Amino acid sequence: MFLEERMAESRGMKKLNDTIQVLDLPHLTGLIHIWGPAGSGKTMLATALAAYASTKGAVEWICTDGKKGFLPILKRNVENLGGSIDIITLQFPQTHRESYQAIMSLVDDISPLTRCIVVDSLTRVLDMGRDDEQLWGRELIEDVLPTLASLSLARGLQVVLTSEMRELSDKGLTPVYHKEIRRWTDFEVAVSKSINRGGSDIFLEHEKLYSYTPIGSIFLDNEGRVRIQNPDIETEKRGVQQDVWQGTV
Repeated sequence: MFLEERMAESRGMKKLNDTIQVLDLPHLTGLIHIWGPAGSGKTMLATALAAYASTKGAVEWICTDGKKGFLPILKRNVENLGGSIDIITLQFPQTHRESYQAIMSLVDDISPLTRCIVVDSLTRVLDMGRDDEQLWGRELIEDVLPTLASLSLARGLQVVLTSEMRELSDKGLTPVYHKEIRRWTDFEVAVSKSINRGGSDIFLEHEKLYSYTPIGSIFLDNEGRVRIQNPDIETEKRGVQQDVWQGTV
């Protein structure tokens, strides 16, 4: 049965002064996995990380769902930081096979100037139509994740991965292959639409213990710039509870 655990109340949330604050997110290295329901702000957070990385070097962005609505936001945020969208290489593979090939080709094709890779969404590499349960997910587990982890480790790259959730009749809303993905990642970041205010809330998994702590919120300002803020005092006073999903398809 799908495991759904409750967040700790914001009133009693852990302080991360000895770990990481939300404004340090752009400085995270290794594999960063951003997950949450559709429309929760995963891509928006990825654009903020990519925009910051573009001030340090080139960025490779592989968009696997074909949607290009993030491009104006990405461009605006890169320029806001004094960068140029030209330093970001964008790929839009149309099928799961093309997505797989785009990721695997990074080993030979990636520029030595690259500082960040974004794959949005990683789970589109999967062949959703495959009937063989033993083979389903093989490309992700055996090829894609090891390749991205190796690139990150060997070249010191920041690799930002987003993943999807699916509604299952027996488990409810469930992250796709979450257990398998998190085995390779250095940081797990969950994003959820804010209950009582605009934007989305960001949660960081604490030391890979399935304990998620609210570390801030993300939203677009009136000029289309991504803003990331620390948890506000009012949220802490209200003691809001939110759900974080754990499990796998």
